[in-house]
Amino acid sequence: MNQNYSNALAAMEHYVELVSRLAVAIQSGQEALVRMDLGAFERLTVEQEHLCSELKVLQLSAELASDLRMNKNEENSVSGDEAEFGRQRAALSRRCMAMQERVRRLNRINQFFLNRARQSLEVLLRLAIPADATYSVPPRDFATLLANEE
Repeated sequence: MNQNYSNALAAMEHYVELVSRLAVAIQSGQEALVRMDLGAFERLTVEQEHLCSELKVLQLSAELASDLRMNKNEENSVSGDEAEFGRQRAALSRRCMAMQERVRRLNRINQFFLNRARQSLEVLLRLAIPADATYSVPPRDFATLLANEE
């Protein structure tokens, strides 16, 4: 198979693998949040940020490679390599779309969990803050004035 095709397929496979690892990290982070294991949740959040950075770099390099191929204006004839590349590319595209949809769904669930955790924390903070008393002790000067009047 053409080297350009092999490189493109390898990049797509790497992208799918990174998105898959991101999905696992998000799901593991959700499980850690439910268990209230904040250390694990923080580690998994850092891992998610790292994977997102890797995905951005991979996307930028793919865009640059695509631009370079477009600028070369190579004449391409339909060959067996192109047909095989098209089949493999279509299969990887389906896997990629499925993984991206899984990450979107996990992100929606993650948002729900984080909102719930935030709401729970707000309730606990409200309970921890002492409420104003319904009756307060009169100021010391007022008590002294009353004592002097007697």
